[in-house]
Amino acid sequence: MIGRFHVDLNAIPAMAGQAMRLPMIFWQDRNKQSVLNITGYSAKCTLLDVDGNVLVAATSANGGITIVGASGTANVDSSGMSPAHAAIPAGTHSYAYELYNASGVLEFYMTGEWPYDPDLSP
Repeated sequence: MIGRFHVDLNAIPAMAGQAMRLPMIFWQDRNKQSVLNITGYSAKCTLLDVDGNVLVAATSANGGITIVGASGTANVDSSGMSPAHAAIPAGTHSYAYELYNASGVLEFYMTGEWPYDPDLSP
């Protein structure tokens, strides 16, 4: 069964010029009593600008996503990607997050908007 969600990430702070970071924990139940063991899974998180150009394509293969299977976590941190990506510009970008099981079947798909605020520091 595939879980499909549309979630705008307005509550997750993001600053232009910084890495894309998105911590994810996958639970088996809504009461958060038991995590989903995602050992052997793979993941991909793509950030697109308003014109549909790829800004970041973080995957578990390129070091942009770290999966800790038994704890149910798949953390996006594009600062560890190889090759490195360019700085993310300010603006409201769209993203797609995909989680595949060990057989390569898509089990979780999440899309939405993710605003990146301009860096206003002096």
